[in-house]
Amino acid sequence: MDPLIYAAGAARLSPVGECVFLLLMGAFSGLVGWGLVLNRTGFGESMVQYGNQVQGDFRESCGRSREVTPGEDRARRLIVKSVGWVFAVVGPVLVVAGVARLIVR
Repeated sequence: MDPLIYAAGAARLSPVGECVFLLLMGAFSGLVGWGLVLNRTGFGESMVQYGNQVQGDFRESCGRSREVTPGEDRARRLIVKSVGWVFAVVGPVLVVAGVARLIVR
């Protein structure tokens, strides 16, 4: 983790600081992942709608039709759901790694 910390310009973290960083990063990424995956939150749907709006604005500025095809909308939903699953899996893994490092220290 030291190269990432140095690249960010931060000072070296203590071992407990690394564990806390892993715990917080895992918790927040897991929450974002489950927010994207679950349809009840509306977070993923809002991201898809925003992507459709941006793509429509871009097409309109190029002088083309503003409509987004159903295939593009479906592909965008698949990408959002896939990224959500990655975060939903990586988040708990980071939490477990943080707890394991905290126990070993």
